[in-house]
Amino acid sequence: MEGYLPQASEVLLIAVGNVLRRDDGVAHWVLAKLELKPDEHAIEVQQLTPELALALASYRAVVFIDAAVDRSEVTLEPVAILGKPPTLSHVFSPEALIALASACGFRGEAWVCRIPVTDLGLGEGLSPQAQAHAEAATELLRRLLTEWRQRRK
Repeated sequence: MEGYLPQASEVLLIAVGNVLRRDDGVAHWVLAKLELKPDEHAIEVQQLTPELALALASYRAVVFIDAAVDRSEVTLEPVAILGKPPTLSHVFSPEALIALASACGFRGEAWVCRIPVTDLGLGEGLSPQAQAHAEAATELLRRLLTEWRQRRK
């Protein structure tokens, strides 16, 4: 299948969450604050689905940004690599999606930025706690992007 996949782009950031469920939309807020270069792309989704796997395969690095009710601090961690592609379902974790993307040719870096949240009620806007964590996550991702940009020079 040589030549089947498009030329590899550099970075894809994926904001995951529902902006109509208050803090669950925190990833979208963070993504809007980042200034991306032409070879850095972003998409916003409510959930991760298997259809994203082929698109991920053409990137050298992927960062998932998501709300996390089980965290007290912002984290940025490498995505754990699963041994084989998962059983297909309608909703995927970053780990499952990277496993499927790997079967489609993905060979890059994959990271997940998890942002602590508390208010998943109906409505728009972030709680004060999520806002503070969103600002920390934005700064963390800016540093990561800067590091990657320097490596590409």
